[in-house]
Amino acid sequence: MNKLLRIYSDHQHYFNIGFIIILAVALLKVAYIDPKKYSEQEENFKTESRLRMYNLRSAQKAYFDKNERFCGNIDELIGFLRSLGLDSTLTLGSDSLESEFVFRPLSNGKFVIDSLKFSPKIYLPYSFALDSARVIDSVFAENGDFIRVDTTFTPGNRFKITDPSGYGSVGNLFFDALKYSASWE
Repeated sequence: MNKLLRIYSDHQHYFNIGFIIILAVALLKVAYIDPKKYSEQEENFKTESRLRMYNLRSAQKAYFDKNERFCGNIDELIGFLRSLGLDSTLTLGSDSLESEFVFRPLSNGKFVIDSLKFSPKIYLPYSFALDSARVIDSVFAENGDFIRVDTTFTPGNRFKITDPSGYGSVGNLFFDALKYSASWE
């Protein structure tokens, strides 16, 4: 033990310099490198999520062109895309559905249908909302006797897809002019 204390006292200056260097490197990592890495990762998540929502918007447009209504279920929409024969061979800007919107490759350069279901950051499905309306009306006879219940369902004319990570949304439930708008455009 005395030998270690003597070595430390003889070279105390070098130990202090080494300790200062280690603290400086740790401070640089915590104050600069980690936040930069986190912000780059966050930007990648945002870009990927918005590409997926752009493709979901294009899928909704194609679904509407074929069915005259929007799809309110992401699994049904993905099944619709599979039925069209879309796969990862789509190239940038190719329009296989003859609609005004095209599908874009994701960050990896491919169009992967299964990846459209989940947000890349927290891996939760995108939320879908339609402006569908269901009207329930009771029908009575002239004497006041109950006859039946009539239910009228109006499929959605507008949609909204929202990212659960908070990176934006596409579509609008209230205004036709903003039906295909994206919150970041």
